[in-house]
Amino acid sequence: MSLQKDNDAMARLYTESVDDSLLDEIRKYLDDRGAAVTKEMEARRAAGEEVYYGVPATDGIIEDLQRFGMDGIKSLEDFKASEAASEYSDAYKDANGFRPRDYHWSDHSADEWEKIINDLYEDAREQEPEKEEPYEHKNSDEPVNDMEQAFAAIGESVTRPKSVYQEMSELYTEGVQSTEE
Repeated sequence: MSLQKDNDAMARLYTESVDDSLLDEIRKYLDDRGAAVTKEMEARRAAGEEVYYGVPATDGIIEDLQRFGMDGIKSLEDFKASEAASEYSDAYKDANGFRPRDYHWSDHSADEWEKIINDLYEDAREQEPEKEEPYEHKNSDEPVNDMEQAFAAIGESVTRPKSVYQEMSELYTEGVQSTEE
């Protein structure tokens, strides 16, 4: 059986449990949320802030729910918890480098997931290493983060240190020239 036929057969199994009135409620929620985000971002942009944003892909989400089923979602609150659990997975991966295991969206409400996500980001911020102070030339009031600028600020008398590869290259070149003579 082809992969498409397998997917269609699975989709038919799941679609039997889809509640169209709930899908309409979810669609309205997503559209309203998208409109609110757009309004806020346009106001920030009008205030001179450079913003980039995205809004929920309502049609794609609804299509996926119709095709692959509701995964136990029986109310708008369940849907919000499911979305929050997805955000948790992304936040966990940002903080730890891998996705969490052994959890389900129904383990917590949307508000509880939100608190868990906020705690996760707070823990990550606390564990963040302190940032290095920028290099500052003694005779300058301006910090210099670029080593090339730093050596230029010191003056022509000081040269930039050579890398091991540059030194090896010069030794090789000298050796080749001396054998040719």
